[in-house]
Amino acid sequence: MQQFESKPAEATLNTPVKLELNPGKSGCDPGKADPASMSSCCGTSEHSPSATSAPAEGGSYYRPADLGRFGEIGRSSPALAGAFFDYYGKVMADDRLTQREKSLIGLAVAHALRCPYCIDSLSGTCLDLGLSEAEMMEAIHVAAALSAGIALVHSTQTLGHVDARAAANH
Repeated sequence: MQQFESKPAEATLNTPVKLELNPGKSGCDPGKADPASMSSCCGTSEHSPSATSAPAEGGSYYRPADLGRFGEIGRSSPALAGAFFDYYGKVMADDRLTQREKSLIGLAVAHALRCPYCIDSLSGTCLDLGLSEAEMMEAIHVAAALSAGIALVHSTQTLGHVDARAAANH
């Protein structure tokens, strides 16, 4: 996989979206690639469902094959897609946090936000980066605990309504 090359924002906005494909890996990286092959990007690895995977029993709104179409987001707005991929690439590159740490955080966020495409892609990426099942599940449990806490802390709004109604009835 080639390293991401940073470009000034002005250049990125005027450049068609091109992705560098990572054969045998999950996910995609901003960079130079053949635009005709963009649809095979993102989540296409031995860890992700194949493009021909059938939906789960009972059907599903999400089609695994759609993940492979992620590169097409620039079809009608290449400048905006280019800006997104430039930003995404810079965020996910090694910095104070490693790509491994960022992928683990991303996996947890994907579960909290319930994005099956991100879960598919980032599960494979985490495995490719050497993360264990136990590490991945611990991160998912952190996301689940925070999600539960977020739901519960919002219950204080309900308690406020209950208290206000009780005070009004006395």
